[in-house]
Amino acid sequence: MLDTHSFVRNSARSIIRNRNTADTPYNQLMFEREARVLEMLISEGMFE
Repeated sequence: MLDTHSFVRNSARSIIRNRNTADTPYNQLMFEREARVLEMLISEGMFE
């Protein structure tokens, strides 16, 4: 099961991790939304 308190320092890795969360009680849409927000912030130069 996914650790709900995990921390990933690499933004690109965070996006991959959010999109590959099969074994979780949470809605996959929530993870996809977070991945899209991270992608948007990266494109605006807020994250590397």
